[in-house]
This record gives sequence, structure tokens and C-alpha cells, in this order.
Amino acid sequence: IGAQAFPASEHAPVLIYPNPTDGQFNVNFGNQAVQHITVSDVVGKVVLDQTISTDTPTAQIDLSGQPSGVYFVRVLANNKTVIKKIVKN
Repeated sequence: IGAQAFPASEHAPVLIYPNPTDGQFNVNFGNQAVQHITVSDVVGKVVLDQTISTDTPTAQIDLSGQPSGVYFVRVLANNKTVIKKIVKN
């Protein structure tokens, strides 16, 4: 409640790199601190749900234990939500 979804290109550039990834990747939310990250697979199963406790704009995520495929990364920062796609090799 209260979170506002918007296209990443309009207001808050979210960078996910490297993409595609072998499992470990970074999520950068520009100059805003990332608060929460959720990663789900193509059928909507949540494979990672992580609250970020530091005031850093970059979070490191590890999906090395997950199978190859397409995943959706949902980033919450400053009460705004952005969803990006990532491919795991």
C-alpha cells in the first residue's frame, strides 16, 4: 500500500548488471537507497525476498542456486516500485 509503480525510464533509472547473468548480479537504483528486492520466476514463484538494511543505492543478488531462465526483479526504493527482467544463463 502506498507504493507507486512507474516505468524505470521515466523517474528512477534502475540498472541491473550484468544481464544476462551467471547467477550473481547488482541492482542499482541511482541516488536512492534500495529498501526491498523480490525476484520471481516466469510463473510468479518468489525465489528471493530480501530487505536491504543499508542505505546504499546498490544491492548484490545471488541466484546461482536457481535454474537458468527469465526472472523478474521487483525493487522498492523510496516507496516506489520498479520491475525489471533479468536472464540467468
